[in-house]
Amino acid sequence: MRTSITELSVMLGGDGYVVRRTIWGAMNVEIGTFYKEFDATLSFKGLPDDMSPTPAWGYVIKGSIRVKYKNREEILNTGDVFYTEPGHTMSFEAGTEYVVFSPEREFEKVVSIVERNIAVEQKI
Repeated sequence: MRTSITELSVMLGGDGYVVRRTIWGAMNVEIGTFYKEFDATLSFKGLPDDMSPTPAWGYVIKGSIRVKYKNREEILNTGDVFYTEPGHTMSFEAGTEYVVFSPEREFEKVVSIVERNIAVEQKI
């Protein structure tokens, strides 16, 4: 399978960011671009411990991602290949682009809550 970024559906978009996705087999494939700094912490409110319960594997194309767990933080930089374990939240530096793969079934449970939270945040 293959696709180009322009062929992917926009999952989330707002002032300063766009996140596109598709499903391949049982995997969610997501490409995000952040033109402005963005802290996704509030987006996970309502999930267990207000953190994403979904594991993910990915690559930072450019920029920097701060992954926050209950007891530690990791900084992912341009060129890093990564795994985020369940129980995390993230923030993105302006200019960040990434690609991430996660199990579709687990991701679908998260995406509706994230979409709802972002819609509320954008209205404030």
